[in-house]
Amino acid sequence: MPKSKNIHEVSKLIEKGEAVILPTETVYGIGCRYDCQDSIDRIFYLKERNINKPITLHITKAMLSIFDIDKKILELAYRIFPGPFTLIVKSNKKAGFHSKSEYTGKIGIRIPENKIFQNVIEKVGVPFCMSSANISNQETPILFENIPFDIEGINDDRNIRGSSSLIIDASQESASCKRI
Repeated sequence: MPKSKNIHEVSKLIEKGEAVILPTETVYGIGCRYDCQDSIDRIFYLKERNINKPITLHITKAMLSIFDIDKKILELAYRIFPGPFTLIVKSNKKAGFHSKSEYTGKIGIRIPENKIFQNVIEKVGVPFCMSSANISNQETPILFENIPFDIEGINDDRNIRGSSSLIIDASQESASCKRI
């Protein structure tokens, strides 16, 4: 079971490169700094996640420019975010991949509307690699106490909807929904 901490404590852990539990408006996520490969690999290990299935980047609107996204897709991102969407885009920035996996030229980006999440990412100031806080292919808990990882995080049960984000693949000529 995770240990509940406040925004300041969790922000400090992220700044040091630790993996933490954070709320979004959809489900809890397990995440870390996008530039801390050891922690990214640890998330794959904890979740028992296939190393060829990248982890989504969670960012702010101001961070969209970091990832060299096509102008039309950038316009779409500004219109739909923040919200319960994951946008798969072409990018020349490798982020969210396991250290032993091959880069595909695509990344998933998401900007959650959860206020606690937004406070933490603004405080830390860098993108996070984050995936749902569950063992891969198992149900995602919507209560903090049911998260299967023994790490620190922020309890925000009252603002978790319990459904995963809609995935929009905008990396091809025509966009398509991957998960509804």
